Amino acid sequence: MIEKLEVAFNMYSERFNRKNTYNFKLSSVRAYAKEVCAGEQMPSRAYESPVELMGALKESVCRLIASIQYEGGARLGEMRTLREWSFKG
Repeated sequence: MIEKLEVAFNMYSERFNRKNTYNFKLSSVRAYAKEVCAGEQMPSRAYESPVELMGALKESVCRLIASIQYEGGARLGEMRTLREWSFKG
């Protein structure tokens, strides 16, 4: 997430000719985190059988949303903004 903020700051600076450059130098932070968390497994938030879960959903709209999230990596917040007209060309 911090990397995205860094990219956003750099894009903003370039777009508005601010002449600033941002580099958060995350390699030392990553090394520290790896050392502190050595051996600890983070729990997975992934479903064991996502396809089976999608098949169990009753409403076709819910299955479509779940499929877009599963296959395209969309987040729930992104899906909440979609409307029917979003799919019409």
